Amino acid sequence: MAALDYIKSRGIAGDALASMGFGSYLIWREWPASRVFIDSRLDVYGGPFIEQYSLAMADTSRMRDLMGRLRIDYALIS
Repeated sequence: MAALDYIKSRGIAGDALASMGFGSYLIWREWPASRVFIDSRLDVYGGPFIEQYSLAMADTSRMRDLMGRLRIDYALIS
């Protein structure tokens, strides 16, 4: 994936806010240098967490609130 190649070429690592679809790929390719907020293993996260993520992805004010509460080093969003 070109976006992740770019991120790596700049020495960026750490906690990533990634789209659900990218989360599993990011874990496979970059763990433990990068950790993800969410991936496709929805049963691990539970309903309230998934709802929080979904609402934040659809609403910029909720996203600002979420990012204000979390440590996010970079984002990989589709």
